[in-house]
Amino acid sequence: GDAICGLYCCEGLRQAGHEVWWYSKHASWFTRVLNIIIPNQKNTIWTGALAIDPGYWLQIMAAETRKQWYCWHVGKELKIDPFSPAAPEVLAGTPNGRIVVAPYAQYTSRSWEFWEPVCRELGSSRLVLIGTKGQAEEITAMSKRLGCACVVNGSPEELVDLISGASLVCGNDSGIVHLSSLFNVPTVCVHAGSLPHSFLFDCCSSVVSVTSGKELERCDHYIPELQSIT
Repeated sequence: GDAICGLYCCEGLRQAGHEVWWYSKHASWFTRVLNIIIPNQKNTIWTGALAIDPGYWLQIMAAETRKQWYCWHVGKELKIDPFSPAAPEVLAGTPNGRIVVAPYAQYTSRSWEFWEPVCRELGSSRLVLIGTKGQAEEITAMSKRLGCACVVNGSPEELVDLISGASLVCGNDSGIVHLSSLFNVPTVCVHAGSLPHSFLFDCCSSVVSVTSGKELERCDHYIPELQSIT
């Protein structure tokens, strides 16, 4: 998610007339991004980098959206005219008709508990569950119960091909839903709502948020409110 916010910032810079080189340890996920130079140097040691992610509270106090915060902060540090985030142009995926569900997140505080009954409603024929190596046991067991396919610890290239061509992607507030939004794939994100949809997914018209609908004062991933969503 952070890396993708950076991409929207970079595209805004480019459209403002700047040549942009974007260095990221996640460069292999973004080979389909056009117009922005993204060297694949994941082992580079960075010095003097901007501390651009001080936490959600400061971001939401300073800007209406997360991507706007990135643009404001970069513009301030570089002493350039204000600019706005923009969606990067990407090379579209080949349609595969799949429904991709990422039922787990890196942080358990972002993981909704009730994906399995939802997946049963979606049906098994087009369904693909995806997850990391650390989620392999849970993903494999769920896919067997559902009778659907799964991809565990897939390579960036494999997952980007799958997600960019999917008919639908569902997941928690984690990198997968932000990646699918980058490719304008219809996406459903389940999250507590402590961070507004407009803050997380501005510039991303393909994303629908499912939340408790309550106004929450906290800016973290509020687990009880997340698990109350039915």
